[in-house]
Amino acid sequence: MVELVDEAADLGVKYWILGGGGELTLRSTAVMPMVERIRQRGMNGLIQTNFTRWTDAQLEKLVEIQWDKLTISLDGPTAEINNAIRDKNDFEKVV
Repeated sequence: MVELVDEAADLGVKYWILGGGGELTLRSTAVMPMVERIRQRGMNGLIQTNFTRWTDAQLEKLVEIQWDKLTISLDGPTAEINNAIRDKNDFEKVV
């Protein structure tokens, strides 16, 4: 994935949108080096996440590298609606 970031930078890509296909932090061994390289190469991006699986260390790294944007996804405005679609207590974890 880091090589892909380098190729994209060489082609002039300026912005990344990372999301879809499941929670990114479930693939954190690939995602975290990727976001670090995105910033090292002068690009910005958006991460779409349900925000329930992020560790303090991962969040601190995003602050350290000055990551551009996070979009937190919920599937409903209440715990009852959201948690029927997601895992138990996800709404509470996010809020």
